[in-house]
Amino acid sequence: MKHSIKIGFLFVALCGLGIVSSCTKSSLDHKLQGNWKKINLADVSDSTNVETWQFNSGGNLFIYNKHNSGETDTTKLAYTIDSYQKFVISATASGQNLPYICKWVIVKLNSKMMRMESRSGGLFIIEFEKE
Repeated sequence: MKHSIKIGFLFVALCGLGIVSSCTKSSLDHKLQGNWKKINLADVSDSTNVETWQFNSGGNLFIYNKHNSGETDTTKLAYTIDSYQKFVISATASGQNLPYICKWVIVKLNSKMMRMESRSGGLFIIEFEKE
């Protein structure tokens, strides 16, 4: 009798854990969606090159680089939520070799700012403000 109660408790706990982990992935995806302006940590007052990341539903990520000349370069990438606070950016076309294509961990995320880091080939930190 005690053995079946323990098994039942373990089953309920595992089901609950599965539900919670699936909710956090969709919650993270919802928080990521929108436009994020990259902050130049080396020179916060620099406004010569404005980089905006746009996370869209369906795992699409667009990076817009607006230059002083008024030109805007657009790069399309994909992202997948790996687990709570972790996501992976991947290339959508062959030959794309950007430092952003790797696994990221979100260190801080709220309605105004996001800080993320990657340790692929060294520590790489990016900060954003929500637009």
